[in-house]
Amino acid sequence: MMRTQIFRRRTLYGVAICGIGSVFGFRLLKARGYDLSTEGKGSWQFYVLSTLPLRKMSRLWGSLAHREIPVPTRAPLYRLWASIFDSDLDEISETLESFPCLADFFSRRISIDAERPFSNADMMSPVDGKVVSCGVIKDNLVGQLKGVTFPLKQFLGKDPDLKTSSGKLFYVILYLAPGNYHRIHSPFEWKITSRRHFAGDLYPVLPAIAKFVPNLFAVNERIVLSGVWRHGYCSVTPVGAFNVGSIQLSTLIDPAIQTNSSQDDRKVRVLKSSTSASPTSDGYNDWLQYSELRSRFVGVLQKPGDEIGAFRMGSSVVILFETSSDDQFFFRIKAGDRIRTGDEIGVVLH
Repeated sequence: MMRTQIFRRRTLYGVAICGIGSVFGFRLLKARGYDLSTEGKGSWQFYVLSTLPLRKMSRLWGSLAHREIPVPTRAPLYRLWASIFDSDLDEISETLESFPCLADFFSRRISIDAERPFSNADMMSPVDGKVVSCGVIKDNLVGQLKGVTFPLKQFLGKDPDLKTSSGKLFYVILYLAPGNYHRIHSPFEWKITSRRHFAGDLYPVLPAIAKFVPNLFAVNERIVLSGVWRHGYCSVTPVGAFNVGSIQLSTLIDPAIQTNSSQDDRKVRVLKSSTSASPTSDGYNDWLQYSELRSRFVGVLQKPGDEIGAFRMGSSVVILFETSSDDQFFFRIKAGDRIRTGDEIGVVLH
């Protein structure tokens, strides 16, 4: 009886503290000029997210996801995960007990030929997920969501391959939910010419949250793989997110790359605290140094369906591609569509 009363008292105290804290918090946000009714730049949601140590929180979650799980509890835990996030366990050839930790289960392999056969389309989906947006790049702006964009030059950095582009540029943004298959495959036949790693922040990429973060895909950590396909310039970019700081690349591309490293935390803090390097400013990526690798990719050809890499948790993939001015590209998808690896994205007509 005494313990019950203590628990109730502490619960009431906790609720009261949270309520008072919320009132003062909202007053502070309003005093600092944040419009509590708007989205994107100046919104209170963006202010709250920008004050959180998202990189450190993601590394903490990563360490938990890599903890080895006792064998008897693996199958029940993974089945619970699958039931919550709607994962398809039937396409897994290994036993559930063979995955030592949640991160291994999350980035599980499947038989692409059997489960995700690639068609002969001009462009196919590199991942399982949901179409966030797709369309034509206009005025060097990419559509993050309806009515929300991010600048192409910030997203790619100084890309010499893009400078030679003379045709039309298109984009596709695909979001991977926690229950999806998380390997990334080549959406077409292409030759990778460079790899750029941008050490950025790790804002959530959920479409419901993305509308509050201006230039989201240009400030989050990402690995830009640029190259050439038969119609001109192209790039495939895995973008990190909150709790998804770990992006792996295949052995043919760059198996040694490390994302969400603690060594990059200070650089990201300086960027966020500098007015001229604010994620909402046009010159953000002028301050953002990135590591680049080119020599490794001489002669490396990626065929449709070849594995590019994997997420250790869910995130997004951004595809940019060019067609000649004489060709027309027709999307077979639209925003909100569910898509699976190997499904047709679009076709080029001459």
